[in-house]
Amino acid sequence: MAAHASHRLQSLSLTRCTSITDAGFQSWAPFRFINLSHLCLADCTYLSDNAIVALVNAAKALTHLDLSFCCALSDTATEVVALGLPHLRELKMAFCGSAISDSSLACVSLHLNDLERLSVRGCVRVTSAGVESVLEGCGRLTWADISQCRNLEGWINGGGVARWGYDERTARLTGLDKKSMSLISPSGARNRRARRPVGFVVEKGPGELR
Repeated sequence: MAAHASHRLQSLSLTRCTSITDAGFQSWAPFRFINLSHLCLADCTYLSDNAIVALVNAAKALTHLDLSFCCALSDTATEVVALGLPHLRELKMAFCGSAISDSSLACVSLHLNDLERLSVRGCVRVTSAGVESVLEGCGRLTWADISQCRNLEGWINGGGVARWGYDERTARLTGLDKKSMSLISPSGARNRRARRPVGFVVEKGPGELR
């Protein structure tokens, strides 16, 4: 694939390809996937930080990346993504265990200025400090899945969602027209510029896998 299609590939999904290891992506090193914008590696459970370093160097045009359930990753992987993929608009890292923490989210907030969608579902190390840093730093963020993050219960119950946007499920049930919602300037935030409200996924819906 790298040798013969690196310049042609635009989107690639390798979901649940559990036989892929770091060696597969390290073979990408001599090549440049200049048109690859969408990459899904959800449930590729044997990938480590070394694979992420290799793919980030080879595919710098990525705008959408899904690393959900890649449980062997650490904070280093998230920081490599934040530093190496400046055009990223969507990052999914649900149930990534050690890969998401307040520290790695602070790195995301500093470097992923175009980020619009973020999933940290089930990332139990995330606290209100990490979420607030992303909300303050990523001014284009319009959607965030923070469901099943047990350390965010206090932030959610304390009105954190309402300060920055709305609960997406409540919006659906009430027929809220999200496009017509006015700009907000969150109270208490360092970045006080008006921005679009963020739609939050606060709890897992029935039948949802992700």
